This record gives sequence, C-alpha cells and structure tokens, in this order.
Amino acid sequence: MKALDLDHSARTLEEKWGAYISAKNPQKRKLVANAMERQYQYISEAVSRGNAGALLRTNDRNLWANRRELAENIVPSDIATFTQQSLAMVDMVFEQIVIDQLVHVQTMDGPTAFVHHMAYKQGDSGLYSAGSNFNSGLDPDYADCPAESSSSSCVDGKEVDFALTATTVTSQCKRLRAKYTTQAEQDLQSQYGESLADRLRDFMALELRREMQGEVIDQLIANASTTVTWNSTPAVGSVFESLDPKVYANTLFDAIQTADNGIFKSADGFRGANWIAGDPDGLLRLEKLNSFAITMDGADRDAGVQGGLDSFSNKFGVANHRYDLWKMRFMPADTLLLGVKSANPQEIGHIHATYVPIADLGTFRDPASACVDIGVMRRYGNSTVRPGLYAVVDIT
Repeated sequence: MKALDLDHSARTLEEKWGAYISAKNPQKRKLVANAMERQYQYISEAVSRGNAGALLRTNDRNLWANRRELAENIVPSDIATFTQQSLAMVDMVFEQIVIDQLVHVQTMDGPTAFVHHMAYKQGDSGLYSAGSNFNSGLDPDYADCPAESSSSSCVDGKEVDFALTATTVTSQCKRLRAKYTTQAEQDLQSQYGESLADRLRDFMALELRREMQGEVIDQLIANASTTVTWNSTPAVGSVFESLDPKVYANTLFDAIQTADNGIFKSADGFRGANWIAGDPDGLLRLEKLNSFAITMDGADRDAGVQGGLDSFSNKFGVANHRYDLWKMRFMPADTLLLGVKSANPQEIGHIHATYVPIADLGTFRDPASACVDIGVMRRYGNSTVRPGLYAVVDIT
C-alpha cells in the first residue's frame, strides 16, 4: 500500500491535499480537502488507540504495525469532556430593506428641515374660480387677450398668483440596547471566532431599518389620495355568482387599474404608478390572475431577487412589464399599495431623510456583574409631499 505524500507545512488544507483532489472548482476543492482532513484525523486517532483494524475491517497485519493496545479505562465522566463539533450557526433571516426603491431618500443637515411648496393660482375667475390651482384643471381661454373697449385700449389681462408655503419636518429617534454576559461573549468567540457585540450591533441596526421601512409604508397607506375597495365576494344577485370564481377574481385587476387611474388624474400625478407593494396574501391573488402576468423580465434569479445571504428579497417580479412588485410580509393584510418612483424631481412623492445614521452608543462593561451593555440609535425624518402619487386597493 502506497503511503500518502502530504505536505504538513502547507498553509491551507487545499494545498496539503491538493495532489489528491481532481475537482477544479475552488469551493468544491475546499470542501473535499476539509473532508479528507477529517477522515485522516479520524484514522490517525484510531491508529493511536489501536482499534483501526476493527474500524476499517482489514486483514493486513502490517498496516497497523505500530498500534497500541486499547486501554479499557474510559469512564462516563471522560465522555462529557470530549470536544463537540458545531455544524452550523442557524441565524434568523429578515426582509430586505427597499425604502430607496419606493420613495426618495436623502439626508438632513439638522434636527429639523423644511419642505417648501410652490403653488400657482388663478388671480381672476374664468372657467374656474379665482384662487384655483392651475394644475387642478385647464381653462383654455384664461390667457386670452381682453377685448379693447371704445373708451380705452388699456385693459388689464388676467393675473397669475402664487403661494409659497413651508412644512417643517422634525427628526424622529429610534434606539435599542443589548446586554450580555462576558461568558456568552467568550463562548461565541471560541466556537465561531465571532464578536457577539458586532453581531448584536448589526442586528439592532437592521431592526431600526426594518421599523423605519414599516413606518414609511404605513404613512403612504394613510396619506394616499386614492382608495379603491374591492370585495373578494361577488355581490348578491350579480352575474358573477353563477360563473367560475376565477372570472370574478379577475375584477381585482379592474380595481388596480382604477387606483392607477386615480394617480394619473391627481394634481400630483399625470403619470401612472410603476410599483405595487402588498402583503403575501394580497400578492398571491395577483399571481393567480390571468390578466396579471408576473415575470422577471429576462433577469436571472440572482439579479432579480436582489437579496443577500442574510435577507430574503421583497422583489416579487414585474407585472405586465409595467409594475415592479414588492412583497412586504408585515404590511396590513389584504392591502395593495400603488406608487410612483423615478429620478424626476417632479415625481418625488415621499421623502425619507436621514439625520444621524446608525450611531454606536458605546460599550459599557460592568466589573461587578461581568455583563456588557451596548446600544445603537438613529435619527431620521419622513414627509409625504405628493400624496396624489399613491393609491390603495383595500381587499375586503
């Protein structure tokens, strides 16, 4: 039997076992090298104990020439001290943070900021009364030159007024703390080589972002200018009662179109929605509709889901090559939210402004209790500036 020619001075297991691995893929080579090393250690330990022949069922007397006799002096208390292998750290997964895909995100320079609104108004009456906003309708004759009279050719034209108003946006605050023992910190470091403080800070920062995303969605639902109600059960006496239930289910798409039309018709709109967010059950209804084709528009899965290993993606697909669909697990049940998001300044519907990004509140070690306190905080502001760019479909 040919002995293994191993380079025990190799820096990595891949280098040590490389001559015996045929796989080319780096990840597979690493996996195989680790498996071979574990098997090698297992056999080596068996040799040192003197029971390798029994384990491997060999009749080769020369294979284990230097074996030692098995000493039968192991007691149950010894077993409790054996090193135990940890196969995995099973961590929680959370939804992806997609605020920047739904609303406008920017920074605040201080604890308060202004949002200014410029409104152009009719100074005189015409088809609409004086004081009406110009974007609420169109009077094609408002700017017509006035007819000159026989007594004077100096007749005043109609006026354009404006109103500049300011709304104050005040920053809000979110803060979390965590407390753990020094022993827990030491154990995680020894088993996984990771810092417990870093893991907890990362999660607390994520939780702040999750809550802020939930707040933004709740505000958009509350402030949306258009609300359409769709009853999931056909009206009593309607023709749909005698038809296949899927026929009536497709009327949900009619409700979505009505909500989208509300955005288009609003003074803030003039262009329809380009995204829809909903709870899982609400989006499942859309997935079942024949009139609502959900695709990834040719994108591969990695590009389409936009998720990392520590989060699952909210991106559900693209519907009818028009609406980006976002599945929000913790949105209000049976609620579909339509909105507009673009780089056009005139289509900024909601502003999420960061004043203080995630701030580390420091680490406090208490010698008396051997416990550690850590914390994070964040300050931010929200303002829905064009509610007409959002619409809600309530499913009852």
